Amino acid sequence: FQPLDLPWHKIRSIPFTDTNTPAITDKSVLMLNLRKPAFIFNLVGILLFFVGLYMLTEDPRNGTYLMYVGLGMAVIYWIWSVIDVLTADDLKPYQKKFWLIIVLIVPSFGGALYHLMHQRRNKIVT
Repeated sequence: FQPLDLPWHKIRSIPFTDTNTPAITDKSVLMLNLRKPAFIFNLVGILLFFVGLYMLTEDPRNGTYLMYVGLGMAVIYWIWSVIDVLTADDLKPYQKKFWLIIVLIVPSFGGALYHLMHQRRNKIVT
């Protein structure tokens, strides 16, 4: 087994069965989508909301504060997701309508679903 001379960030997996086959050089789609700042912002907002909801029983003042911070982050994320869908130039008109309806009807979950499933170069799951 010889190590491949590729940059570490381009290696997805190294084959162990056949040493003559080069490693896959594209990144995992899930890892690319999880690195989107809007998606991470949503996860932090949801986490803060539920931590604040839990804290309401023991410390109502701070629990309420955390809940409102999480709710505020969710509203910001919702607006961010709507803007992302409207400004996406790689979506066809029917795809934009579909994602806009999903993001508007189910705000936090719809936006997260859009950011997870939306890929580059006009490849989208609808």
